[in-house]
Amino acid sequence: MKTLYLDAYSGVAGDMLLASLVDVGAPAALLETLPERLGLAGEVTVRLEETRRGAVRARRAEVVVAAAPPQARHLADVLAILERADLPHGVRERARDAFVRLAEVEAHQHGVSVEAVHFHEVGAHDALVDIVGTLLLLDALAPDAVLVSPVNVGGGRVRTAHGELPVPAPATLELLRGFTVYGSAVDRELTTPTGALLLAALARPVEVFPRGRPVRVGWGAGRYDLPWPNALRAVWLETDEGPDRSVVRRSAQVLEANIDDMTPELLAALVARLMEAGARDAWVTPVVMKKGRPAVTVSVLAAPEAADRLAAVLFRESTTLGLRTYPVSTWELERTVETVDTAFGPIHVKVGWFEGTRRSWAPEFEDVARAARQAGVPVRTVMEAAWSAYRARVEQGGEAHGPEHTV
Repeated sequence: MKTLYLDAYSGVAGDMLLASLVDVGAPAALLETLPERLGLAGEVTVRLEETRRGAVRARRAEVVVAAAPPQARHLADVLAILERADLPHGVRERARDAFVRLAEVEAHQHGVSVEAVHFHEVGAHDALVDIVGTLLLLDALAPDAVLVSPVNVGGGRVRTAHGELPVPAPATLELLRGFTVYGSAVDRELTTPTGALLLAALARPVEVFPRGRPVRVGWGAGRYDLPWPNALRAVWLETDEGPDRSVVRRSAQVLEANIDDMTPELLAALVARLMEAGARDAWVTPVVMKKGRPAVTVSVLAAPEAADRLAAVLFRESTTLGLRTYPVSTWELERTVETVDTAFGPIHVKVGWFEGTRRSWAPEFEDVARAARQAGVPVRTVMEAAWSAYRARVEQGGEAHGPEHTV
């Protein structure tokens, strides 16, 4: 089992994560070409350099913004950038989920709707690079697990677009629920909202250094010189344990509305909007309503904390005058995303696991369709190539590259 352990003794920020992942072995070219893939070429560049923090050699990542956006971004603006970006499907989806989660936290902290949230610092160009870049580098490293130590949040106060706030900032503290955190006497914000967001999305907290065989160590420098080496230490460990692929049980909420006056085109657009807004799933079922009227039921599977936001989407984007909700529990196979090489380029494959063995797998359709368009061949041809490549991997009895990430 391949484990990435993040030693957050000096906190976590987006630039520290980027630098530590490159230093521990992720390809630097993925980070250097990211602005172009995000459609921000000419506006943002990424610099990587060797430096020192105290007695430790470290790598520094600096996101240089040549042109800031004219105004603070809303969630819809960020999601539009991600939708246009040249990213693997899994990376795009995880980035989308991260920004939706951040918007929910900011909305709760400031008492406004998710749609009204201005991202300010975390919606700027550098935060897009921090968040998407971290996900892209982890996609390349493909650890079986990401663990993090207790997190040093720093101390004092920090200046933000909302004024001066105590450290840790309210959003940071909310995002780190369930993690062990502690403060220090230094008057600095050591863990930023972006760093906390990425930990919440990617890592599992542990109290002590995990058991395993160290293979590589990377150091991601923080911005400031402190009495100790101000860096995030990333340790690549090999262990004899297999990945935990048990069935995942989750709480969820179902929202439903019966509709008899929307065209198929509008219903398709509604389902797309619901998925963009963070629904776990959305679907349309034909029904017969009162007086024998043919109609449909629009159903939405939502995380409990997203139910209010998705209800607002249903009211805004459909003709319904009301909806019903009820709680459910979901049982889901643990899923990983792997990459197979084909004659048409790399294709991601989503794999379902049960009791430590593969039970199902399917190529990501977006990857397949994109490769087919680029090659000028039928989608079916690329789909069959991906199936054959993955089936060959299974028949050889292993994971040539291991699972890229759990989804």
